[in-house]
Amino acid sequence: MRRPPAARRVLEVATASALDEDVLKEARRLARRGAVGALALEGGAFAVVTTPDGAQHAGWSAPTPTAWEAVEAGLLADAAAVRALLGPGPLEHAGGALEDVLADLVPEPSGWEPRCTCEEWLLPCPHALAVVLALADAVTRDGWTLLQLHGKDRDWVVAAEAARRARTLLAEVDGAQPSTISGVTSTCVRRELAM
Repeated sequence: MRRPPAARRVLEVATASALDEDVLKEARRLARRGAVGALALEGGAFAVVTTPDGAQHAGWSAPTPTAWEAVEAGLLADAAAVRALLGPGPLEHAGGALEDVLADLVPEPSGWEPRCTCEEWLLPCPHALAVVLALADAVTRDGWTLLQLHGKDRDWVVAAEAARRARTLLAEVDGAQPSTISGVTSTCVRRELAM
């Protein structure tokens, strides 16, 4: 299976963060063996890694992009990308601009912070690296994993697209450019939809 650019960037985090090739080999062995439990996503990727010595709680904190407006604009710039985002099922190899935006959601290796409950004094340990390898596999299967990593879901996309359309309609009515209209954000639309 071909890995999309975002999954390849997640793998780069693992290889760039590994302090030693043996640690990375052990992490790959744990990931292949299925030792990594279900990923908990939001603000990072966390899981229980089961080894013969017991279970370790391992994961990575990931910084959230500061400019969600730019991410939002990139995700909504292409009608095919919006259809892919709002369509049923996983975002399998979305292609084009959407793949580039998803890849940009992967923080640089220096931005990730590994954590583990094991007694290894060097981090990232094999358990934490196994979690990031499992994250790369999850991103390969479904690009939504990256949006979930940052606390975003389909409701966020719907609200963002509704806000973009509202700005466009207001611009048509007022004869202004959509970019000059302020006050219509995905947060405003989300609040209106909740009422």
